[in-house]
Amino acid sequence: MKQVYQLEKTDTLTGLTQATRLLEGLIAKRRDVAEAHLELGRIQNRLGNQDQAIMSLMEALTLLSDNPIKGLEARETIGAIYMKRGNYDEAGGQFKKIVEASPTNVTARGNLGICLEQIGFVDLAIDEFKKVLAVEPSNFVALYNLGLASSLKGDYNQASAYFEKAMTKNQREPQVAMAVLGLASCYEAKQQYQEAKLMIDKVISIDAHNHYAYLAKARIYEALKEPGKAIECIRKAMQIAPNDNNCKAAMSELLIKSMPNTASLDRLVH
Repeated sequence: MKQVYQLEKTDTLTGLTQATRLLEGLIAKRRDVAEAHLELGRIQNRLGNQDQAIMSLMEALTLLSDNPIKGLEARETIGAIYMKRGNYDEAGGQFKKIVEASPTNVTARGNLGICLEQIGFVDLAIDEFKKVLAVEPSNFVALYNLGLASSLKGDYNQASAYFEKAMTKNQREPQVAMAVLGLASCYEAKQQYQEAKLMIDKVISIDAHNHYAYLAKARIYEALKEPGKAIECIRKAMQIAPNDNNCKAAMSELLIKSMPNTASLDRLVH
Protein backbone atom coordinates (compact mmCIF):
# COMPACT_ATOMS: atom_id res chain seq x y z
CA MET A 1 0.00 0.00 0.00
CA LYS A 2 2.97 2.30 0.58
CA GLN A 3 3.64 2.52 -3.16
CA VAL A 4 -0.04 3.27 -3.79
CA TYR A 5 0.03 6.21 -1.36
CA GLN A 6 3.20 7.56 -2.99
CA LEU A 7 1.58 7.42 -6.43
CA GLU A 8 -1.53 9.17 -5.09
CA LYS A 9 0.59 12.05 -3.80
CA THR A 10 1.75 12.80 -7.35
CA ASP A 11 -1.85 13.90 -8.04
CA THR A 12 -1.40 13.14 -11.74
CA LEU A 13 -3.48 11.03 -14.11
CA THR A 14 -0.50 8.72 -14.68
CA GLY A 15 0.15 8.29 -10.96
CA LEU A 16 -3.51 7.66 -10.10
CA THR A 17 -3.87 5.18 -12.96
CA GLN A 18 -0.79 3.27 -11.83
CA ALA A 19 -2.11 3.23 -8.25
CA THR A 20 -5.40 1.83 -9.55
CA ARG A 21 -3.63 -1.01 -11.33
CA LEU A 22 -1.60 -1.87 -8.22
CA LEU A 23 -4.77 -2.00 -6.11
CA GLU A 24 -6.64 -4.08 -8.66
CA GLY A 25 -3.72 -6.53 -8.70
CA LEU A 26 -3.74 -6.72 -4.91
CA ILE A 27 -7.51 -7.30 -4.81
CA ALA A 28 -7.23 -10.03 -7.46
CA LYS A 29 -4.93 -11.91 -5.07
CA ARG A 30 -6.77 -11.05 -1.85
CA ARG A 31 -10.34 -9.75 -1.98
CA ASP A 32 -10.58 -9.45 1.81
CA VAL A 33 -8.30 -6.40 2.15
CA ALA A 34 -10.78 -3.67 3.06
CA GLU A 35 -8.18 -0.92 2.87
CA ALA A 36 -7.47 -1.80 -0.78
CA HIS A 37 -11.14 -1.49 -1.75
CA LEU A 38 -11.45 1.75 0.23
CA GLU A 39 -8.42 3.33 -1.43
CA LEU A 40 -9.45 2.08 -4.88
CA GLY A 41 -12.87 3.69 -4.40
CA ARG A 42 -11.30 7.00 -3.47
CA ILE A 43 -8.99 6.97 -6.47
CA GLN A 44 -11.76 5.96 -8.87
CA ASN A 45 -13.79 8.89 -7.57
CA ARG A 46 -10.88 11.27 -8.19
CA LEU A 47 -10.62 9.88 -11.72
CA GLY A 48 -14.32 10.53 -12.29
CA ASN A 49 -15.29 6.85 -12.40
CA GLN A 50 -18.19 7.17 -9.98
CA ASP A 51 -19.90 3.83 -10.63
CA GLN A 52 -16.67 1.90 -10.06
CA ALA A 53 -15.95 4.04 -7.01
CA ILE A 54 -19.30 3.19 -5.41
CA MET A 55 -18.80 -0.53 -6.08
CA SER A 56 -15.36 -0.50 -4.44
CA LEU A 57 -16.53 1.55 -1.48
CA MET A 58 -19.55 -0.69 -0.92
CA GLU A 59 -17.24 -3.70 -0.91
CA ALA A 60 -15.07 -1.92 1.66
CA LEU A 61 -18.15 -1.30 3.83
CA THR A 62 -19.02 -5.00 3.71
CA LEU A 63 -15.52 -5.97 4.80
CA LEU A 64 -15.56 -3.31 7.53
CA SER A 65 -18.87 -4.45 9.03
CA ASP A 66 -17.11 -5.16 12.35
CA ASN A 67 -15.29 -1.78 12.23
CA PRO A 68 -18.04 0.83 11.64
CA ILE A 69 -15.81 3.78 12.54
CA LYS A 70 -13.38 2.93 9.73
CA GLY A 71 -16.35 2.41 7.45
CA LEU A 72 -17.39 6.05 7.95
CA GLU A 73 -14.61 7.07 5.56
CA ALA A 74 -16.25 5.02 2.81
CA ARG A 75 -19.69 6.44 3.61
CA GLU A 76 -18.40 10.03 3.35
CA THR A 77 -17.19 9.44 -0.20
CA ILE A 78 -20.31 7.51 -1.22
CA GLY A 79 -22.50 10.30 0.17
CA ALA A 80 -20.48 12.93 -1.69
CA ILE A 81 -20.86 11.03 -4.98
CA TYR A 82 -24.62 10.70 -4.55
CA MET A 83 -24.88 14.43 -3.76
CA LYS A 84 -23.01 15.31 -6.96
CA ARG A 85 -25.49 13.16 -8.86
CA GLY A 86 -28.44 14.88 -7.20
CA ASN A 87 -29.48 11.65 -5.49
CA TYR A 88 -30.12 13.33 -2.14
CA ASP A 89 -32.18 10.49 -0.72
CA GLU A 90 -29.33 7.96 -0.99
CA ALA A 91 -26.74 10.55 0.06
CA GLY A 92 -28.78 11.48 3.11
CA GLY A 93 -28.93 7.84 4.16
CA GLN A 94 -25.13 7.66 4.19
CA PHE A 95 -24.69 10.93 6.11
CA LYS A 96 -27.35 9.90 8.63
CA LYS A 97 -25.36 6.78 9.48
CA ILE A 98 -22.22 8.88 9.86
CA VAL A 99 -23.76 11.35 12.34
CA GLU A 100 -25.35 8.49 14.30
CA ALA A 101 -21.89 7.00 14.79
CA SER A 102 -20.06 10.34 15.08
CA PRO A 103 -22.42 13.10 16.32
CA THR A 104 -19.68 15.76 16.32
CA ASN A 105 -18.95 15.35 12.59
CA VAL A 106 -20.29 18.76 11.52
CA THR A 107 -19.41 18.26 7.84
CA ALA A 108 -21.53 15.12 7.61
CA ARG A 109 -24.33 16.74 9.63
CA GLY A 110 -24.30 19.78 7.36
CA ASN A 111 -24.51 17.53 4.31
CA LEU A 112 -27.35 15.60 5.92
CA GLY A 113 -29.18 18.89 6.40
CA ILE A 114 -28.67 19.81 2.74
CA CYS A 115 -30.05 16.42 1.66
CA LEU A 116 -33.09 16.77 3.90
CA GLU A 117 -33.67 20.27 2.55
CA GLN A 118 -33.45 19.06 -1.04
CA ILE A 119 -36.01 16.26 -0.58
CA GLY A 120 -38.50 18.52 1.18
CA PHE A 121 -37.93 17.85 4.89
CA VAL A 122 -37.22 21.50 5.65
CA ASP A 123 -37.94 21.43 9.39
CA LEU A 124 -35.69 18.40 9.88
CA ALA A 125 -32.99 20.16 7.85
CA ILE A 126 -33.27 23.24 10.08
CA ASP A 127 -32.76 21.04 13.16
CA GLU A 128 -29.55 19.60 11.66
CA PHE A 129 -28.14 23.01 10.71
CA LYS A 130 -28.84 24.35 14.19
CA LYS A 131 -26.95 21.39 15.66
CA VAL A 132 -24.00 22.33 13.46
CA LEU A 133 -24.13 25.93 14.72
CA ALA A 134 -24.16 24.66 18.30
CA VAL A 135 -20.69 23.25 17.63
CA GLU A 136 -19.46 25.85 15.11
CA PRO A 137 -21.42 29.14 15.45
CA SER A 138 -19.80 30.62 12.31
CA ASN A 139 -20.24 27.58 10.06
CA PHE A 140 -20.98 29.05 6.63
CA VAL A 141 -22.78 26.00 5.23
CA ALA A 142 -25.20 25.92 8.16
CA LEU A 143 -25.87 29.67 8.12
CA TYR A 144 -26.38 29.80 4.37
CA ASN A 145 -28.67 26.78 4.29
CA LEU A 146 -30.67 28.05 7.25
CA GLY A 147 -31.24 31.12 5.11
CA LEU A 148 -32.45 28.94 2.24
CA ALA A 149 -34.67 26.88 4.55
CA SER A 150 -36.23 30.00 6.07
CA SER A 151 -36.87 31.32 2.55
CA LEU A 152 -38.63 28.08 1.64
CA LYS A 153 -40.88 28.58 4.65
CA GLY A 154 -41.62 32.15 3.54
CA ASP A 155 -39.90 33.74 6.55
CA TYR A 156 -37.80 36.22 4.60
CA ASN A 157 -36.85 38.36 7.61
CA GLN A 158 -35.35 35.33 9.36
CA ALA A 159 -33.73 34.22 6.10
CA SER A 160 -32.16 37.68 5.69
CA ALA A 161 -30.68 37.48 9.18
CA TYR A 162 -29.01 34.14 8.41
CA PHE A 163 -27.70 35.32 5.03
CA GLU A 164 -26.31 38.52 6.59
CA LYS A 165 -24.49 36.51 9.26
CA ALA A 166 -23.08 34.16 6.59
CA MET A 167 -21.80 37.20 4.68
CA THR A 168 -19.61 38.28 7.59
CA LYS A 169 -17.35 35.25 7.22
CA ASN A 170 -15.29 36.68 4.35
CA GLN A 171 -16.41 39.39 1.98
CA ARG A 172 -14.22 38.18 -0.91
CA GLU A 173 -14.93 34.46 -1.02
CA PRO A 174 -17.07 33.36 -3.99
CA GLN A 175 -19.19 31.19 -1.70
CA VAL A 176 -20.10 34.30 0.31
CA ALA A 177 -21.39 35.79 -2.93
CA MET A 178 -24.10 33.14 -2.78
CA ALA A 179 -25.14 34.41 0.66
CA VAL A 180 -25.40 37.94 -0.74
CA LEU A 181 -27.47 36.51 -3.60
CA GLY A 182 -29.68 34.80 -1.03
CA LEU A 183 -30.23 38.15 0.66
CA ALA A 184 -31.10 39.64 -2.73
CA SER A 185 -33.71 36.93 -3.23
CA CYS A 186 -35.32 37.92 0.08
CA TYR A 187 -35.59 41.53 -1.08
CA GLU A 188 -36.97 40.29 -4.39
CA ALA A 189 -39.62 38.20 -2.63
CA LYS A 190 -40.68 41.30 -0.66
CA GLN A 191 -40.77 43.29 -3.95
CA GLN A 192 -37.98 45.57 -2.75
CA TYR A 193 -36.41 45.53 -6.19
CA GLN A 194 -33.92 48.38 -5.84
CA GLU A 195 -32.46 46.83 -2.68
CA ALA A 196 -32.32 43.47 -4.46
CA LYS A 197 -30.49 45.02 -7.39
CA LEU A 198 -27.89 46.58 -5.07
CA MET A 199 -27.22 43.17 -3.51
CA ILE A 200 -26.92 41.52 -6.93
CA ASP A 201 -24.42 44.16 -8.06
CA LYS A 202 -22.45 43.37 -4.91
CA VAL A 203 -22.45 39.68 -5.88
CA ILE A 204 -21.04 40.54 -9.30
CA SER A 205 -18.33 42.71 -7.69
CA ILE A 206 -17.31 39.72 -5.55
CA ASP A 207 -17.65 37.06 -8.24
CA ALA A 208 -17.92 38.41 -11.80
CA HIS A 209 -18.46 34.89 -13.17
CA ASN A 210 -21.51 34.11 -11.06
CA HIS A 211 -24.13 33.50 -13.73
CA TYR A 212 -26.84 33.07 -11.11
CA ALA A 213 -26.41 36.76 -10.28
CA TYR A 214 -27.16 37.75 -13.86
CA LEU A 215 -30.23 35.50 -13.92
CA ALA A 216 -31.42 37.13 -10.70
CA LYS A 217 -30.78 40.58 -12.15
CA ALA A 218 -32.81 39.62 -15.21
CA ARG A 219 -35.77 38.80 -12.95
CA ILE A 220 -35.45 42.19 -11.28
CA TYR A 221 -35.43 44.03 -14.60
CA GLU A 222 -38.42 41.97 -15.73
CA ALA A 223 -40.29 42.97 -12.56
CA LEU A 224 -39.34 46.61 -13.24
CA LYS A 225 -40.80 46.27 -16.78
CA GLU A 226 -37.43 46.59 -18.51
CA PRO A 227 -37.34 43.48 -20.76
CA GLY A 228 -34.44 44.76 -22.87
CA LYS A 229 -32.11 44.92 -19.87
CA ALA A 230 -33.44 41.57 -18.66
CA ILE A 231 -32.53 39.91 -21.97
CA GLU A 232 -29.08 41.51 -21.82
CA CYS A 233 -28.51 39.98 -18.37
CA ILE A 234 -29.63 36.53 -19.50
CA ARG A 235 -27.27 36.74 -22.47
CA LYS A 236 -24.42 37.51 -20.08
CA ALA A 237 -25.41 34.51 -17.94
CA MET A 238 -25.41 32.31 -21.04
CA GLN A 239 -21.93 33.52 -22.00
CA ILE A 240 -20.64 32.50 -18.57
CA ALA A 241 -22.52 29.17 -18.36
CA PRO A 242 -23.61 28.17 -21.89
CA ASN A 243 -24.59 24.65 -20.84
CA ASP A 244 -26.80 25.65 -17.91
CA ASN A 245 -30.41 24.82 -18.75
CA ASN A 246 -31.57 27.53 -16.34
CA CYS A 247 -30.14 30.17 -18.68
CA LYS A 248 -31.84 28.69 -21.73
CA ALA A 249 -35.15 28.35 -19.91
CA ALA A 250 -35.00 31.94 -18.63
CA MET A 251 -34.32 33.27 -22.13
CA SER A 252 -37.13 31.24 -23.69
CA GLU A 253 -39.62 32.30 -21.01
CA LEU A 254 -38.72 35.97 -21.32
CA LEU A 255 -38.88 35.94 -25.12
CA ILE A 256 -42.32 34.33 -24.99
CA LYS A 257 -43.52 36.98 -22.55
CA SER A 258 -42.08 39.72 -24.76
CA MET A 259 -43.92 38.54 -27.89
CA PRO A 260 -47.09 40.41 -28.91
CA ASN A 261 -50.37 38.72 -28.05
CA THR A 262 -51.23 37.44 -31.52
CA ALA A 263 -54.64 36.25 -30.42
CA SER A 264 -55.59 39.81 -29.46
CA LEU A 265 -54.21 41.10 -32.76
CA ASP A 266 -56.32 38.63 -34.71
CA ARG A 267 -59.43 39.83 -32.91
CA LEU A 268 -58.60 43.42 -33.82
CA VAL A 269 -58.13 42.52 -37.49
CA HIS A 270 -61.45 40.73 -37.67
